[in-house]
Amino acid sequence: MKFSTYLKYVLTILSILFLSFIIYAINPVIGDKRAQVSYAVKKDLGQSIMVNGIVTAKDKEEISVERGKIVKRLHIRENSIVNKGDILFETDESDLKVDVKRKELELIDAQRELENIKETSLEKENKDNELALKKLEFDIIAKRADLKDLEENYNVSIELYEKGYLSKKDFEATEYKYNKALTELELLENRYELEKEKVQDFVNNYEKKRSEKLDMLIRKIELLKLELNELYKNERKTNTAGISGEVVNLDLEEGEKVNTTGPHITIYDLSELYIDTIVEQRYASYLKLGDTAEITIPGLIGDKIYGSIYSIDKVVSSKTNGEEPGVNIKVKIDKPDEIIKIGYRANVKLMFNSRENAVSVDYRAIVTDRNGNEFAYVVKDGIATRTYVETGIRNDFEVEITKGLTKGDLYIINPSEKMREKDSFRLWRYEIK
Repeated sequence: MKFSTYLKYVLTILSILFLSFIIYAINPVIGDKRAQVSYAVKKDLGQSIMVNGIVTAKDKEEISVERGKIVKRLHIRENSIVNKGDILFETDESDLKVDVKRKELELIDAQRELENIKETSLEKENKDNELALKKLEFDIIAKRADLKDLEENYNVSIELYEKGYLSKKDFEATEYKYNKALTELELLENRYELEKEKVQDFVNNYEKKRSEKLDMLIRKIELLKLELNELYKNERKTNTAGISGEVVNLDLEEGEKVNTTGPHITIYDLSELYIDTIVEQRYASYLKLGDTAEITIPGLIGDKIYGSIYSIDKVVSSKTNGEEPGVNIKVKIDKPDEIIKIGYRANVKLMFNSRENAVSVDYRAIVTDRNGNEFAYVVKDGIATRTYVETGIRNDFEVEITKGLTKGDLYIINPSEKMREKDSFRLWRYEIK
């Protein structure tokens, strides 16, 4: 090999190395300007949101026993499986029978008293008062007649005493009888006036007091009837289960008196499990019954858990974690595992607005112009052309194209700011990542 040829060969190698170094040195700058491309594809697309919730049972019943009752017999234990209508426990009801009888007698007495008052009238009620007043009048007339005789006798005694025909002792005796009769008459007359005022007051207030007493008795009877109805309900209580399920809590002891307010028995229907959660108002309007849910329960490892939206509240709750208003959603768990416990926290991915075979592109490919119209750059024969599109649903990564692109169209994923200024441009191979 000639020296000149060798020198050319070495210089060529050095040039290649130098150019490679320059390319690598400025690669970040070039990389920022290069475009990524991809093909529009058809796929199942949908939106989703993540929410948190609490696992709940299909149904729940809490039973409380009246404080002070004695539990005669328990038919259940904790974790017992019961059916609706099964007898759970029996209590000592001897005190209840006594209470019922006492209230029944009180009611009878009150009803009798009410009937008696209804049958009364002013004429009947005031009859004894009028008779007593008449008797006082007769007593006063008789006392006045006696006093007249005593007064005449007293006047004669004065004359006889002054003339010396009557002893001082006999005179004083006559004087005493007269003064006594006079005092008794005054007392009778005063008593008569008082009784007359009482009778008049009785007449004036009779209807008012009668009405008040009737109202009081009517209210008393109504209260007694309510109390008796409660006692009768307690008598008819069979202490049975209102739902079928498992006894998860039992706070009663056979033979012991109940000293707490309860609840003393808690039954869960575990045949179906749900997750109660709250969805923010801005997402709730998109959800509908039956939408699919992917469920993750922290700490549980295994197959994926699926479910669906079972119910959506009609009323918006006030707040969601101190933020914007939300809607209560109940998600039903498909095929719940026994290891899932009531009260577990769960992460729920709610999927909605599902589309089958939707034409989709990377969300970064969609650009909005100044008029709010959306477009993407479609590449054909090395030319990138601005193509206006209409979009549908979108998720965190992809956007549905309802008009403007078809399956297989090549598009730019990340058009640069410089590219966005042009309607079309040539896209060289070195400009593509």
